[in-house]
Amino acid sequence: MALDNTTLKTIQSQLLSELDGAFLERPYALNYTHIAIPYHSGNNTENKGRGTLIIALDGENPFIVYSFDKFTKINDNSPFLNSLRKLQGTRIRNIKKAPGERVITISSEVKDVGIDVTDTGFDLIIELFPMHPNAYLVSYPYGKVVSAFKDRGDLSLKGYNGRGLKYSYPPLRTEVNSNLKSLEEIKPLLSRATYKHFEQYANKVGFEKALDDLINSKSLYLINEKIEPLSFDNANAQKIDINNIYSHYVSDQRKQARILKDKELIDTINKSLRIANKKMNNLEKDYSDAQKNLKYVDYGQLLYMAQADYVPGMKEIEVEGTTIPLDNKLTLVENANRYFKKYRKAKQAITTLAELINKTKYEITYLEKKRLDIENGSARDLMELKEELVINGYLKGKSQKAGKKQKSIKKKSYEPHYLNIGNAKIGFGLNDLQNETLTFEIARSNSLFFHVKDHPGSHVVILNGQDDNNIRTIACELALYLSHQKDGDVMYTEKRFVKKNKDKTGLVNILEYNTYTIKKIREESIELFKKELD
Repeated sequence: MALDNTTLKTIQSQLLSELDGAFLERPYALNYTHIAIPYHSGNNTENKGRGTLIIALDGENPFIVYSFDKFTKINDNSPFLNSLRKLQGTRIRNIKKAPGERVITISSEVKDVGIDVTDTGFDLIIELFPMHPNAYLVSYPYGKVVSAFKDRGDLSLKGYNGRGLKYSYPPLRTEVNSNLKSLEEIKPLLSRATYKHFEQYANKVGFEKALDDLINSKSLYLINEKIEPLSFDNANAQKIDINNIYSHYVSDQRKQARILKDKELIDTINKSLRIANKKMNNLEKDYSDAQKNLKYVDYGQLLYMAQADYVPGMKEIEVEGTTIPLDNKLTLVENANRYFKKYRKAKQAITTLAELINKTKYEITYLEKKRLDIENGSARDLMELKEELVINGYLKGKSQKAGKKQKSIKKKSYEPHYLNIGNAKIGFGLNDLQNETLTFEIARSNSLFFHVKDHPGSHVVILNGQDDNNIRTIACELALYLSHQKDGDVMYTEKRFVKKNKDKTGLVNILEYNTYTIKKIREESIELFKKELD
């Protein structure tokens, strides 16, 4: 949706009416191209003067509006957003539109200029060009660009806008005005969609009336999902207030924000998985090389047997069909001892590498399970998951570097989820902090513990009703469902046979277990699980 110039002029007028004299608050990101700037002391009465200015800079649908809705922030430490925080506390003194161009300038002033304050005001210049939107922050008194949403263009070309330069507005163009006399004159001044509506309306009521209605319209309309400056007597036209435009185009911003927040977690986990898998490949190669080097013990023994055949200075010797390379600067015994030393080194490496491979396998299993936790978890579960990743050194906590485990944490429990079926109660965790609470704090020693076999997954424990075979089947199905498996084997055992794994939170060692095979999760069970997880 590219806003027509006449539509944008109406939006500019409504923005000025609402925001003139308003004070801007701390900007934040709604997503990676939508910026929100809360304000107070606006001119609305329905929200006590409060609202949020929204600047959407995605190429297919750039626009600017204000809204009275509540939104969810995402983390965005981009230089441009950080620079916009200079606007906090400034007061809007004007909002204007460049004649004939899709460029809006929001001017604000610093109210309290002191010794430590060098800026006296700002222009936030928003270019709403289709496919190439951009925004610039200009500071005063020098009137130069201090940051841009995107740096683009050639510094040597006329009209380049970059940091440290004065902003150069596009050449002014003719706007729709009352001096126009024909469809041919107005056509270049309207977007294709708006002109089509205008042409049909002018043919119906006459050019002069259509032009007068367009110039004097103060409202906005939705026609075929596009914002238009007039209804054009279109049967599909629906009047829309500027403060409802964002919610119309972005129906569930909070869900989108959560997806983006999940993406940050997923990116962190995927990066850690790539590192762990690369580490595993290197360890397995080193392990294979070390296994091959065990032959050196045979080389050493054969060399001791071949002393009678040895001639000083030999570069190799054949003993019992085996050709053994020699260092001709060493004696035969010294060569034998060199091979024994390589053997001992390889033997020690195998022991060390086996431990590291086992530990890395646990890490890969753990990280693969974290991806499942993100997909299954609610907002609370994800918050706890972040805590867990901080504890295990994958995310930075306060005053802590990523990659280092948190040394000490305050002991607390993390409430798992429950599935109640009649008098039966099944507990399950959606992150490993909940898993540990469920299995090692809530479950009794004879409670039945379930876990999908050979896959990462949640802890599932029957807390009441474990003698019921149907409840056991449901517990098995739940373990598979939480691992995104449609069928498979599930291990089950009494909790007393489940021991903590010291390497990673939530990982366990199962000393003995039985296996239950689910050929297909029942539809009624899937509906039950969906209801609990939604």
